[in-house]
Amino acid sequence: MKLLLINLTACLLPLAMTMANVAIEYSSLADPFAVMQNPCDDIRNGQFLCKDCATLAFCYQEEGNWNTMQIASCDTGRGLYCDEDVRGCVYKKECVSRGPKFECQNAGVFPDPYDCKQYHVCSANKEDERMICPSGSAYSPATKSCSLSTSNEACRKAQYTCDNVLDMGVWPSDPNIYYICWYTSVNGEIVRYPMLYRCQDGYEFIANTCMPKSSISAPGSTTRKETPATPITTTTVASPLSCDLATNLLANPSDCHSYFICKNGQLENRQCPAGTYFQATTLMCVSGSC
Repeated sequence: MKLLLINLTACLLPLAMTMANVAIEYSSLADPFAVMQNPCDDIRNGQFLCKDCATLAFCYQEEGNWNTMQIASCDTGRGLYCDEDVRGCVYKKECVSRGPKFECQNAGVFPDPYDCKQYHVCSANKEDERMICPSGSAYSPATKSCSLSTSNEACRKAQYTCDNVLDMGVWPSDPNIYYICWYTSVNGEIVRYPMLYRCQDGYEFIANTCMPKSSISAPGSTTRKETPATPITTTTVASPLSCDLATNLLANPSDCHSYFICKNGQLENRQCPAGTYFQATTLMCVSGSC
């Protein structure tokens, strides 16, 4: 295996040296999770991959362990980003950085939030089976198959927005899937990322809650049964519920299905999605009842 690795390195080194001549230090879009994880240990397959938008890497196995070997750096300052299909750097207008390891929250099939060519089959026990589409194709949540081209917008632009912790939204191409933003700390910086969930069968995520499809009228209909969205309210709460004492999230002692988030020195009340409650120990909306 060591001999094979040496031969592989010898073949790939000229490519790395050529790209290094035009590479610059990458910082603004670098994946903050890259310092925390070995992506090849997650993928466990001998292949090229983009460790982040600027770094082409190769996965190899040695003595039973999967390792990530950096091959080349792309000059993102000139609009060149890593592309796994061409195994090099190509011009792109946008790039989606690789995030943390996907973790199943409930059963179902989910798109990978960071790699359009991958999807995940989650069991009822929250066990994840990572699937990879054939070369040149990408996963479509709408058709639940690898029916998209890698030139599709889903491969070029993030399909989620995590401006705040516990922000939530519907997945663009499958309204049965929604995400809740969570966070971790990397070198003292708060980094937010999406956790994907599915509504129960026959439901869609609308106005921050899972609603039955039957309550949503067809196009052109004059009626629509809809539960009004719970407004975001800004409130000034006496101690101990205050931004001075809260880090950024706080459980609502009078309603376990809602929580407070600290913004601009004030506490805003937010609702958890239907079927979940705010767990004070983990500071997350989790499935179940309280």
